Amino acid sequence: MFYSVYPIEKYSNAGWSREKLFTAPNTVRVVREETPQKKDTILFLGSLYPQKGSDELLEQYFRAYSVDSNVPKLIFIGDGSERARIESWISQKNLKDRISLTGAIYDDAVLGKYFSKAIVCVSPKQAGLTVLKSMGCGVAYVTRKDVITGGEIFNIQDGINGVLYEQQDELGDIILDLIKNPDKYHQMGRRAREHYDQNRSRLIWWMDL
Repeated sequence: MFYSVYPIEKYSNAGWSREKLFTAPNTVRVVREETPQKKDTILFLGSLYPQKGSDELLEQYFRAYSVDSNVPKLIFIGDGSERARIESWISQKNLKDRISLTGAIYDDAVLGKYFSKAIVCVSPKQAGLTVLKSMGCGVAYVTRKDVITGGEIFNIQDGINGVLYEQQDELGDIILDLIKNPDKYHQMGRRAREHYDQNRSRLIWWMDL
């Protein structure tokens, strides 16, 4: 039994019978804010520790901001060892009016309100259950192609319901593109929600391949 369809091919090619291979995709509960909101923020959701790639996000956000100060505001939702250092960096760059930290939030209804205003959710180096939380709330997920993942990344179709990038500077370009082509990311978000509703809305399901 696997989290995603991807390993099915690997094991079937190695000689395992497909009749004995199943998927039980992981998922999360979402509470959506159904009242239409203006989408004008970027979210980072999760524990604040170095492996998540907060440095990359901050550096590329600052690069994009230096090109165009109208980039969406960046909101970190979470807590951890990196929080004090991130706050210090924000202060040094004079970006307190553009980047904020909320601390940890576990209430799905409150998270739903934040997602309702988000254009994208970004995590440079880890793609876990937040992928499904984001997609369930109708927000495209942005992460690296070689990200650490338990299989959740396989829900993302690059350019269709999310964005997968390779080089660090590409993230800055994506942030700038949010200004130029917001509708593109809104459409990705709608497709992300459709994927969640059609394939991940139940806590567990079985698919015999």
